[in-house]
Amino acid sequence: MISKTTKKTTYTATAIGFAAFFALMMTPSGAFSTSPASDITAYGMAEVVQRNGDGEILSSSVTHNRLLDAGETFILHSVFATSGPATADAQRLDTVCISDFDGGEQADASANNLAEGDTASTYPRPDGPSGSFACITDDEVDATTNQGEAVIGPLRFTTGTDIDASETVDVIAVCYDPTPGAPDLTDCGTLGFAFAAVDVPDVAPTGTDTVDVTYTFDLKSPDN
Repeated sequence: MISKTTKKTTYTATAIGFAAFFALMMTPSGAFSTSPASDITAYGMAEVVQRNGDGEILSSSVTHNRLLDAGETFILHSVFATSGPATADAQRLDTVCISDFDGGEQADASANNLAEGDTASTYPRPDGPSGSFACITDDEVDATTNQGEAVIGPLRFTTGTDIDASETVDVIAVCYDPTPGAPDLTDCGTLGFAFAAVDVPDVAPTGTDTVDVTYTFDLKSPDN
């Protein structure tokens, strides 16, 4: 999130108990600690970097996400032995989508204009060339470089290939397809489910600009 203000602050709220820990994971407050003694934090965020054709950075932002209702359900069924279906390997999170859904750009880093009940169809794609896709899958999510972190990306969207010039990227969504077979990466809606969404400062690439998106989920305790 250098043409717009960079936001790189972690916001903290208190959560009580292990169940609440997962239920509140990646809420709009962005991050939380289970207790002052434990110092365990959890948050999801998206970094968006716009570059021109020469590779020069035009804007950069880091914004915390909104965990959606479908994302809460996904976490509970993935972690706990619930009556719901377990998460299949092919359904694990590895895809980010860009959207021109205007939830209202955040006036400050503590704001979030997305709703918990938003679904995948809430986040349509920006216009792009025929046959292009608004979602990109990371072939190998990095969960080893930094202990307690999972990183999708960086994934690059290119003007003229993935998005038309002067179209706007307003939201980054982490989406997944719950059905077997090759996913339809046209947009989040065609995948079927949205796990989390990030209301980022608007990016309107032109010419041969690129937009690099990195989604990080951080669940770790600090080094002692």
